[in-house]
Amino acid sequence: MRSVFFLLLFLLPVWGAHADTPAGMSTGTPGATPESSMAPASAALTAVAEMNPTQGNTVQGEIKFIQKKDYLLVLARIQGLTPGSHPFHVHETGDCSSTDGSSAGGHFKFSQPPTSGPAATVKDVADLGKLTADAHGIVKAKFKNKILQLSGPNSIVGRSVVIHASDSPARVACGIIQTLQ
Repeated sequence: MRSVFFLLLFLLPVWGAHADTPAGMSTGTPGATPESSMAPASAALTAVAEMNPTQGNTVQGEIKFIQKKDYLLVLARIQGLTPGSHPFHVHETGDCSSTDGSSAGGHFKFSQPPTSGPAATVKDVADLGKLTADAHGIVKAKFKNKILQLSGPNSIVGRSVVIHASDSPARVACGIIQTLQ
């Protein structure tokens, strides 16, 4: 009995070593190998667009994209908008140098293999929906997008995000999507 007690006393620190896993670390997934269950959560591909106002506007903030297995998690923290809903889209170029945001080009589209027929179709995947600003012009939003990706031939990295005015196609903010290192 005494030897079992000492054996447990010796093994408990090793067995419980994963109990105080640092914040941001994976605590494991059923069926995962020990190596993959100990990978830092930051190993997920993440990109961010620092939003800057176009001329005459005060909009600023960030839109973060985190690649998950089956979707892209989109987190938006924006301020300086007029209260109400504002469409926002991924645009084709990573250029926000013009004062009106027009250097970002049009909506991002990619070729999607057809499910039938000989030709590929071009799909407009740019629409991220609408951001709804509160009475103080602030947005804090979180949602999933099952179409966009941060890697591969249809990656949005290096493109831009544009926030539009609530009642017109005017561009009130622009940010280039860049991966975090």
